[in-house]
Amino acid sequence: MAAFQEEKIRRYLMDELSEQEREEFEEQLFVDDELVGEVQSAEMALIDRFVRNGMSQAERQRIEQNLLVTAERKAKVAEARMFHQELESLRAPRETQEKVSWWARIFGDWNLSLPQMQYAAAALLLVLATAVAWLAYDRNRTQHKLVIAQAETETKIREQLAVKEKELNQRLEQQQSDEAQTLAALQQEIEQLQQQLAEAKRQQPELARTLKPPDSRADVIETGRFPDLKPASAGMPLIIAVEERTKVVSLQLPVNELIGNSFKVTVSKDSRVLFGVADVKAQTRDGVRTVSVSLPASRLAEGQYEVLLQNEKGETRKRVFLIQRERNQ
Repeated sequence: MAAFQEEKIRRYLMDELSEQEREEFEEQLFVDDELVGEVQSAEMALIDRFVRNGMSQAERQRIEQNLLVTAERKAKVAEARMFHQELESLRAPRETQEKVSWWARIFGDWNLSLPQMQYAAAALLLVLATAVAWLAYDRNRTQHKLVIAQAETETKIREQLAVKEKELNQRLEQQQSDEAQTLAALQQEIEQLQQQLAEAKRQQPELARTLKPPDSRADVIETGRFPDLKPASAGMPLIIAVEERTKVVSLQLPVNELIGNSFKVTVSKDSRVLFGVADVKAQTRDGVRTVSVSLPASRLAEGQYEVLLQNEKGETRKRVFLIQRERNQ
């Protein structure tokens, strides 16, 4: 294990990493079994040094404050002490100055019989086996905890995602409902205005077919025909003077250059669509194929508007008109 990795593991166990470093390290633990084993080995090494008093007082205090804060790690310290006590009880006394054989130096003062030595060896093997089993059990338990933590994290993320998706769908449904209500109200108002326009045409046919001058007081304004234009140009805007009492503005849009008899008309201002009418039939007036679209004057604020015509083949032409508001004299 590289020195840098050892230092990072030690800082992780001592709770010395920053919050970002800790999150990155724990994410790596989820996918790296080898790193899990290295963390467990480093933890056991720190506990072993702590039990054997193999560190400074300052380091002992940091371990007590940052590492030995859980019941699980305190239990590991107790087991390590028990392990060292068992080993200490099996060690030979200190060497004497007398020149004796290695067997005598180890076992000479014990006066152990063969059965006693066998029992001691068996006890040592039992302790070692217990330590190995504990390490294996602890590693499996740590991996199990990591798997559970990862599953809980994924579940939490899924729940948050579901809440956000539900909120988005609700907002979209509300927006669609509001737009549908607005469009229905506009359509109803347009239909009423068209009925009023038809009634006005019936009563004053000559007045309805003539473009009114700017000082007219008519309730319905029927514009002159927009000039024929090339496909790439919207041309100069047609200026329409609208008084306070004006209720309907009827646009006369020439479509000679477009093929077809049915058109979709869209009116927008500042890139926002205000009106849309589909399946508008072209009529021939004075030898010119023209599409007539009636707009409620109350919805037309001062400013420049764009009219987009589209035939059944998707071909489009653009027209521009300018609304000017005038007060009744």
